[in-house]
Amino acid sequence: MAVVVDRLARATDELASAVGTGRTPSRAADDLVAAAGALDPFALAPDDWQAQSLVLLLRSLAVDLAEAAGADPATARRALPEI
Repeated sequence: MAVVVDRLARATDELASAVGTGRTPSRAADDLVAAAGALDPFALAPDDWQAQSLVLLLRSLAVDLAEAAGADPATARRALPEI
C-alpha cells in the first residue's frame, strides 16, 4: 500500500511542479493515470476493510488529479481496476 501511495504522491508533486513552472503537465497526467491503475482495494488490502476504504478514497483523488493534469476523463476512469 505504501508503494502505491508514494507513487501517487510523486505524481502529484510532478503536477505541482509543472503548474508552478508553467510547463504542460503531460508527464504528471501519465503518472497519475498509471497510479490509478494500481488502486485495487482488494489486491492491496485483501483482509483490511479500513485500508480498502482508504484505497477507495484515493481512487477518486487519482482520477481528479489526472483530469486536472490534462488526462481525458474517460481514460482516467478506465485506468481504475474494476471492483
